[in-house]
Amino acid sequence: MNQNHNELIEQINSLKDQLKKKTFDLEERKKELNCLYTISKIAETENLDIDSLMQQVVDIIPLSLRYPDISVAKAVVLDKPYENRPHAPNQWKISAPIVSSGKKKGELILYLTQEPDQNLQKPFLKEEQDLINAVCERIGKIIERIQTNEQLKEVEARYYRDITQEKEKEYQVNQEKNRLQQENIRLRSTIKDRYRFQNIIGMSPAMQHVYDQILTAANSDANVSIYGESGTGKELVARAIHDMGPRNADAFITINCGAIPESLMESEFFGYKKGAFTGAAFDKHGYLDLADTGTLFLDEIGDLPISMQVKLLRAIDGGGYYPIGSQSKHTSNFRIVAATNKNLKQLVGEGFMREDFYYRIQVIPIFLPPLKERKEDIPLLVDHFTDIYAQSSPFKKIPNHIAAQIFNHDWPGNIRELQNVLLRFFSTGEFEISNMIVNPRKSADVNRSVPIGDNSNNLSHTIEMVEKEQIINALQSTNWHRSCAAEKLGISRSTLFRRMKKHGLRLKQNVRY
Repeated sequence: MNQNHNELIEQINSLKDQLKKKTFDLEERKKELNCLYTISKIAETENLDIDSLMQQVVDIIPLSLRYPDISVAKAVVLDKPYENRPHAPNQWKISAPIVSSGKKKGELILYLTQEPDQNLQKPFLKEEQDLINAVCERIGKIIERIQTNEQLKEVEARYYRDITQEKEKEYQVNQEKNRLQQENIRLRSTIKDRYRFQNIIGMSPAMQHVYDQILTAANSDANVSIYGESGTGKELVARAIHDMGPRNADAFITINCGAIPESLMESEFFGYKKGAFTGAAFDKHGYLDLADTGTLFLDEIGDLPISMQVKLLRAIDGGGYYPIGSQSKHTSNFRIVAATNKNLKQLVGEGFMREDFYYRIQVIPIFLPPLKERKEDIPLLVDHFTDIYAQSSPFKKIPNHIAAQIFNHDWPGNIRELQNVLLRFFSTGEFEISNMIVNPRKSADVNRSVPIGDNSNNLSHTIEMVEKEQIINALQSTNWHRSCAAEKLGISRSTLFRRMKKHGLRLKQNVRY
């Protein structure tokens, strides 16, 4: 009996130690997040310079450490020193380099002003080293943006000083200005997560990657191919590339290649002269004329017939084109952004697309994920459409039982299907997915799949409750085998880890991967 009692006491003490460690870890993580958040806020300061940035950084870093009272932060950036308070160097330190634009710009060093606890193997925690590594990485990006802004101001100053110089120099300065502006946009986008990019909604890792690809495409004038299922927002991506690129002041011409009869393709693309055929009562500009100096968006390009690919390829390569009935060759300086839900490489192999045409439009490929692979974006999308449709609707919120169905549905029609379902709900009060119609006026509370609490009107809260329950069920059904649970949920392991952390789901002992 005494032995069992002692074992129980040992187990209790072990659990207390684990709880103490977890509490300590959470407090350290909280300090780390507060530190990184504060630096991100500093980065948004108007007219921020490197001196102000670095002095604020060395002032806040010690507050994030285990022993803030005996911690000192020093930094050297571009050969200039910064410190929160004077202190002579000693052996109780950690450091990390500050790198910007691929080059080392300086170093951040943390010291303890007195010898730490002798029971400690190292004066600083591993988490503290990880923190200053993350801080230095972020500082490097902010410094790069500051220097880009300074270069931009110098370019603008040179432009206004030399306004009377010849046109060639003016053109070069403007080109430099545009390049720096686009680079500044890209750098700003890396400072913090984006939940909305132009008219695109989403903050999932998959969409953050898409945003980076859009920035890359916008900084180039190369042709772009956008791949994605129907309803994923391919035209929104094409429009964002145009609006953020150097052609944004010119036309964005949209063509649905699958909606034009093959017999009319040539006249629609190249135009025609008056009298070229019966009914041609006037000259008509084609799509290529209209897109001159702008963007030609070819939606469903996989439906473009081979005969048209040949003629369009000639125009792309600078060979020009002839409107029907004209002997005069036309040229047009346009950029192609194409979109498709088909595998273009497969169409090449099957003979439905010319290989040379494929490679001319495939310079920058962008792949849009289906909605079922970015379910963490569903609350944002629902809130977005609710704000639009609820204004003129008697229904102002999405009921909890419907919110649960929204999150659990696979959405084969993607965002377009979600939008149409919500429009019908706010217009008629009926909610229909998977051939099931729900009328919220007739639904009893007992049939709701999510318990109603103080936050019952908060859609994001409801969906997070459902998500947490789904994750727990998947983990329990796989004996906490995280790889299997992630596969069962249809998400990556890294996404599962991130969502578990968000919901406070701790790992069990002896879990498997």
